[in-house]
Amino acid sequence: MMDPNILKDNAERIADRLTVILGLTGLLKDGAFGAITERQRGALQETIETSEELKELLSPIFFDDKSLRS
Repeated sequence: MMDPNILKDNAERIADRLTVILGLTGLLKDGAFGAITERQRGALQETIETSEELKELLSPIFFDDKSLRS
């Protein structure tokens, strides 16, 4: 079994990276950096949905054990 501290560190790193991906993708989609086409908006929406799905898939792996939650 993996050390709980390693799991917690990895979980936090993954959560941080997903937050960045979701945040920046959302800003792009909302036009914060300039206008985008509908095709680009669709690609960004797909990225958001896929990132959310990945977050849901990973959550039970890292956060199922209450002792790993911060």
